[in-house]
Amino acid sequence: MASTDIGFVETVSRSESFSCLFGIAVLDDGVLCADKGKHCVWKIDPSSGNFSLFAGVEGESEIHDGSSNETRLKSPLSLAVSASCIYVTDISGYIKKIRLGDGAVSTVSNCRTKDIDKTGNIPCPLGIVAKKDGRFLVTCSDSTIREIDVLKTDSIRILAGVKNQHGSSDGHCGEARFHVPLQIAVGPDGSAYVTELRSNAVRKMNSSFQVETIRENSSKPKGVAVDDEGNVYICDSSNKIYKLAPSGIETVCGSGEEDSVDGRGALASLKFPQSLFYDSKSGFLYFTELDALRRVRVATPFIHDPKLSSDFANLIDGSESLPVGDAIFLVEGKRIKVCAKLLYVRSEYFSSMFSSNWKESSTKDASESTPIRIEDATYEAFHAVVTYLVTGCLEVRKYFRIIPDILILADRYLVENLREFCISHMAQRVSNETSLDYLSLADRFGFRELRKTALQFAAKNFKTLCHDDGFAALGGELLAEIMRVIASSSSSEEEH
Repeated sequence: MASTDIGFVETVSRSESFSCLFGIAVLDDGVLCADKGKHCVWKIDPSSGNFSLFAGVEGESEIHDGSSNETRLKSPLSLAVSASCIYVTDISGYIKKIRLGDGAVSTVSNCRTKDIDKTGNIPCPLGIVAKKDGRFLVTCSDSTIREIDVLKTDSIRILAGVKNQHGSSDGHCGEARFHVPLQIAVGPDGSAYVTELRSNAVRKMNSSFQVETIRENSSKPKGVAVDDEGNVYICDSSNKIYKLAPSGIETVCGSGEEDSVDGRGALASLKFPQSLFYDSKSGFLYFTELDALRRVRVATPFIHDPKLSSDFANLIDGSESLPVGDAIFLVEGKRIKVCAKLLYVRSEYFSSMFSSNWKESSTKDASESTPIRIEDATYEAFHAVVTYLVTGCLEVRKYFRIIPDILILADRYLVENLREFCISHMAQRVSNETSLDYLSLADRFGFRELRKTALQFAAKNFKTLCHDDGFAALGGELLAEIMRVIASSSSSEEEH
C-alpha cells in the first residue's frame, strides 16, 4: 500500500458534507475533525474514509450544552485530547469539553465573560493543546498564550504576551509580543510552537516561557505539529508542508500548485491546508483541507525484518544442531533471558557462538546456566537488538535517542537489516548538533555512507562547527579530510 512509504500523501476522506475542516485529534478508533463551516465535529474512519457526526448538529450554530443530542456548537476551531475527553475552542469565546463515553458537552471556560476589557475587546480562544501535566495551552485573539487548568475553577493565567498589545518581539513572558497567535503544538521537551498568521512567523516558547522566533517570512502559516524527535511541521498558504529540523528547513510535500492530488513529496499537490496533527503511533502527519482530511507519512513507527518468516521456518525441521534451553545475558548487572533457538536462526553471530560452546551448557536448567556477560553495551541498546531479533520488529519512537548505540550492536552481531536502518536513520538526521559525533562514530566503525554524509555536512558548515569542542577531537586525519572537501567544493564553485 502506497501509504506505507515515507513522504506519500493520500486522501483519507473527502465529502461535500465538509464545509471548512480545521482542527484535528486522533483517537484509537478514528480521527476527529472540527468543521467550523458546519458548526460540528466529524469522526472519520481512516481505513475506509467513512464519517459520522461526533458532536454538534450539522449546520446549526446555536450554543447549547447537554447530552449528545442536545449539543450545539458555533464554528469549532481546534481540538485537544486529554484522558477521556475532547476539548474544543470556538469563535464565540468558549472552550467546550466533550466526554468520549456519552458525548455530553459542557463549558470549561467562558473567555467572553472573564476577559472583556474596558475597550470591549473579547479574547477568543483559537488553538488548544494538552500538556503532559494535564493543563492546556491556549492561543487567544488578544495576542496572548494562556494556560488553563480544567480541574480548577477559573484557573486561567497568561504565560506570554500582553493583552491586546500586538507585535513580534521575542523575550520572557510579558516581554514577548504576538500578533494573533493561531495554532499551537507541544514538543517532547515541553516547548510550545505557535503559528502567527498576521506576522507570517513561527514562534517557540520553552518550558521557562522564553519566546523566540524560529521561522520568519513564512506565507501565512496555519497548522503546526511536532513529532517525537522534536521536528516541527508547518503548513501555509504556499500549499506546502514544511519540516523545521535541526539540519534546516525542508519541504515534506506539496508542489505549490493549488490542487488536491495524492502522490509522493513534490508530486502531491495541496489545496489550502488548514491544520496539522502528528500521530506518533502510526507515523502519519494528518492535515485538513476545506473539504478533506489527508495525511502524509513522515516517520516509520516500526522497523520490520523481511527475513523473519524464513528464519522462523528453520525452526520447524527440528535439527539436532539447534541449541536447547535459554540463553541468559548479563548486561550492566541486569539479566536478559532469551530462547537460544531463536537467536541461533536469526543471527550468524549467535549461531556461531552457540555452535562452539552451547553443548556444555544446553543440558542445564536456564536458571542454573552461567550468564553470558555482554561488555561495552548498555542494557537498553542490547535489549532493543534482542527484541528485534526475537520479534522482527522494533518501535522506533521508543528507541530513537539511542539509535547510535543500537547501530554499534547491530554491526557487532551481524544484524544487517537493523544496521542499515540505523545508518539511514542517522544519515537523515545529520545536523550541527549530531554531525561531529556521527562522523567520529562512522569513521571508527567503518560506516561509509554515514561517514560520507557527516563529512560533507561538516565541510559545508565548517564556520559554525569549527568552534565546537568536538571539532578538534576528531583527530588530524579527519580534520585534513574536511579541509580537502572544502577545497574541492571551492574549486568546483569557481569553475562554474
